[in-house]
Amino acid sequence: MDPIRRQPQPEAPAKLLLVPHGPSDNEGDSSDNDEDLEEVDLVEPWRSTTRMEKYTGTLDNRHWQDLKSATINAFTHFVAADSACEYLLADLQGTYIREGTILIDPMSHTPLGYL
Repeated sequence: MDPIRRQPQPEAPAKLLLVPHGPSDNEGDSSDNDEDLEEVDLVEPWRSTTRMEKYTGTLDNRHWQDLKSATINAFTHFVAADSACEYLLADLQGTYIREGTILIDPMSHTPLGYL
């Protein structure tokens, strides 16, 4: 009889405290800052593989040979062109699943520094 294989259980979600972004109108004066900070959970579903394929990076663009890599590269250029270079996507990487590739953990850049 084969032993029962148990799938690893995902870890508890990480906690994150949200803080205000961007420049403040009243830099240095915290008495007028009435923004409410709220706590949220960061949750990433359990993945069956940890193998990642990097498609875009800061200094490396070598993965344009196949159709999938070229399509992802074209998508990042489309986002930049469609937004008049107001939004840029970087550091796109993906993990494989049965249905295809899921892009995860993108970095976004805007004139304000956040979306």
